[in-house]
Amino acid sequence: MSEEAELLYRRALTIEEAFHGPNHHPEVAHRLHTLANSLLDQSKNDEVELLYRRALTIEEAIHGTEHLDVASTLNKLASLLKYQGKFDEAELLYGRALAIKEKVHGPDHSEVAIILMNLANMFDDLSKYDKAEMLYRRVLAIKEVLHRPDHLEIAGTVNYLAKLLKLQGKFDEAEPFYRRALAIEQVIDGPNHPNVARTLSNLANSLKFQGKYDEAELLYRRALVIEEAVHGPDLTEVASTSEIYADVRNALACLRDEQGKVS
Repeated sequence: MSEEAELLYRRALTIEEAFHGPNHHPEVAHRLHTLANSLLDQSKNDEVELLYRRALTIEEAIHGTEHLDVASTLNKLASLLKYQGKFDEAELLYGRALAIKEKVHGPDHSEVAIILMNLANMFDDLSKYDKAEMLYRRVLAIKEVLHRPDHLEIAGTVNYLAKLLKLQGKFDEAEPFYRRALAIEQVIDGPNHPNVARTLSNLANSLKFQGKYDEAELLYRRALVIEEAVHGPDLTEVASTSEIYADVRNALACLRDEQGKVS
């Protein structure tokens, strides 16, 4: 966002404040949001926080504390606070926003899923895996009601859940979720898409930790072929897959060596 555009947004806010007063009109709240969104692009987060808080105060005064506009602003402010590392307050505000959305829309609405996902991501980042897992599973249940089984929204949520399970060492639980995501992505994105390569690599990694080295090797090979075709042989992602693939081949060789000794 250019400085000229920022000045125009500030001028529009000043005009609305002069015409309606600074604290009691929805147009002022709207202008506060518009300016805040423009400042987000410039990473002026401290000022954005102040603008969101002002907008929230106005919206609560106009609509009451359980209006959808209030919920939307709570969600925006919570996401900003999460980014700033203010996790306790972010959790409280996500909780308020979630309660409003559930009351207005019911528990299985797409707007409810958005806030649940935001909250789950925060718990995931904080390594609060039990809380994150519970929320990811709830998001998945909502999306399974809202979308067909092969929708990319479901693949994305399944990938989040699989990654979380893998981080907890639950490789056998992660495996079917990665397989489900892979099946969807291959249909929607095509078999040679980078998303497919990423999921192949993640699935192979889960298989490796379960000792399923033969299939892991095959999947790493597929991922490597896709990534080299998309990026060329020298990109970091290819190097990362190649390194893991080499680890799998070494593990497979060791396993076969052990099996040979036993026989």
